[in-house]
Amino acid sequence: DRWRMYRYWLAQYKHELKLSIRDYEMEYQRASERMKEARDQKDMFIMQSAVIIGMTTTCAARYRNVLQQVKPKIIIVEEAAEVLEAHIITTLSEGCEHLILIGDHQQLRPNPTVYELAEKFNLKISLFERLIKNGYPVVTLENQHRMRPEISSLLINIYPKLNDHESVLEYD
Repeated sequence: DRWRMYRYWLAQYKHELKLSIRDYEMEYQRASERMKEARDQKDMFIMQSAVIIGMTTTCAARYRNVLQQVKPKIIIVEEAAEVLEAHIITTLSEGCEHLILIGDHQQLRPNPTVYELAEKFNLKISLFERLIKNGYPVVTLENQHRMRPEISSLLINIYPKLNDHESVLEYD
């Protein structure tokens, strides 16, 4: 009977501790949310006064609410052919007037973490590549300034309009 009474008291004590922990946890969550709101307000103030805001698409997804309030007019996405479509969409707000996607859809594609989703729902195709394949206007690099002609000639099958700038003749 003593052991049973001991286990009962112990169970009651554990139950009371769980309830108090739950209260502290809820209090912590509320404080954490208030702190996040304060940080977002500070970041929004800084971003609104900035001329250029630079961040990764992952960071843009994290700051989605702030970006929705800042409403950047121009958004530039570097290596757009490698970025998942959802990551680009999350950066857009109603204030976006011009979206510039820079990349090469003939090279690397996005790398979704779930293979099945990539195959079934074409997540392996970026927004950039999808727009190009659907006839959206695109501007392609035609004059290259990086490689000697001996190297750039290897790319003629991929980029038939690629020309060498005269400066590449001076390279070793």
